[in-house]
Amino acid sequence: MKNPLETLEGWREHYRLQGLAESDLPFLYYQPDLATGLLLLHGSAATPCNHRALGQLLFGQGFSVLAPVLAGHENPAQLQSGAISWQDCYHSAEEALDWLSQYVQRIFVVGSSFGGSLAYLLGIHRSDRVSGVIALSAPSLNSGRYRPPTPWMHQVTACTSEVEHTLHRLEVPTLVMHGADDPAVKVKNALYAFEQIAAPCKKLLLYQGMGHSLGFGFNTPEVAGDIAGFIRRSWEPIPSRFSLADADFESVYLAGEFNRWEAHSLPLKKEKGVWTRLLELPPGVHQYKFVIDGKNWVLDPEADSVLTPYAERNSVIRVG
Repeated sequence: MKNPLETLEGWREHYRLQGLAESDLPFLYYQPDLATGLLLLHGSAATPCNHRALGQLLFGQGFSVLAPVLAGHENPAQLQSGAISWQDCYHSAEEALDWLSQYVQRIFVVGSSFGGSLAYLLGIHRSDRVSGVIALSAPSLNSGRYRPPTPWMHQVTACTSEVEHTLHRLEVPTLVMHGADDPAVKVKNALYAFEQIAAPCKKLLLYQGMGHSLGFGFNTPEVAGDIAGFIRRSWEPIPSRFSLADADFESVYLAGEFNRWEAHSLPLKKEKGVWTRLLELPPGVHQYKFVIDGKNWVLDPEADSVLTPYAERNSVIRVG
């Protein structure tokens, strides 16, 4: 596997050729022995430079940190012209997520403002790779009275609408952080988000005197500490029991999001006519199935189930 810092340097050279200033380039703080990675997403019409200090502090707390440049943000004129959609930014963040997943065991997405909206959406749609979401000053409510003054702000507003109508599907651990006096994204956005989020592990933190500068203001060390503390607490595993009544099975295995759906890595043990397995899982909602005799994938008859985008059903266990 290629050294990630070599790949990063290729990205940085690409953006240099696009005219991006050195301070605005993407950055990566990485050590191969750090199991948890953070994907740090900047805000609208911004660059990673706003959160370099936050990234350094989080790296010091024991996390690898990747801060990409969202699509179109290397060229402000192109961005404001309407040539870039919010979906372009989402897909660029998703590509960064998939790339980072090669080098760490789990990823928390940390997003600021518009980047926080994207973090919410990644948590909803990519729970296969996203272990948790941290949203700083993130919009989640779209006022029908607001008229976007530019094509790009129309895109930001459309993204907010998508968040508003899908937050109830966010089930990974989520930390909502907001300035109580934020003049740009009112605090009601945080209150609404916290109420709507379905995750059993969620927390709301409000800060006084910070406005819209969470993550790059004077209290950045406090913010970094709060993020690190939430991640560590949300990842503390909880023993979870799986069981299936025997029906002359030769073997039963457990497969799910927690082991990348590997069919033969988590065997159950049969005792008194019941196959059981105790597994430590982090707080959240986890999808799974039983694999019977190495070939038949079946639902847990005692658990709830959800419909996947592929029109299949998976059992779910809620932890925490």
